[in-house]
Amino acid sequence: PERVIQGDFFSKNFQNKYKEFFDIVYSGGFIEHFDDPKRVVKLHLNLLKPGGIIIIDIPRFKGIHYLFARFFKKELLSMHNLRIMKKDVFRKLFNLENLKKLYCNYYGIIAFNPYAFSNESMMKKVVGLLFLSIQRTLHFIFRRIFINRRPESALFSPYLLFVGNKIESK
Repeated sequence: PERVIQGDFFSKNFQNKYKEFFDIVYSGGFIEHFDDPKRVVKLHLNLLKPGGIIIIDIPRFKGIHYLFARFFKKELLSMHNLRIMKKDVFRKLFNLENLKKLYCNYYGIIAFNPYAFSNESMMKKVVGLLFLSIQRTLHFIFRRIFINRRPESALFSPYLLFVGNKIESK
């Protein structure tokens, strides 16, 4: 508990107190909830020491996952900034003077777990549980088909991932 920091990420007090404080800043499923995600990325970077690593991932409700979301959890679509869920748009969020890109790409293959089927109609529950049961099989098949390369793609990947290194400001 003494190492847990609780505070308002957006407050000036928090941002000043923890400026360049962390060696690694990780954010999962956060920046896509804002209209100005580039500003949110900059605030993450503010907390990172020079030489530190920033890791940000977001879910992708594009490709096949858009269809899954529309069918299973339509309300997810209105809660997210869908514009940044394209790789080229996502990558541009990190075009910052003091940030070196180490990795930016699709991540993962078909994932039905974001749709948590417990509060759905009986039909959607049954279909959802069927999809969950075949997910491992689909992953196995994809890994066999794409032996020498990763199967991540705009059509099938449920996430976008950025990894970067904060460099000294000029």
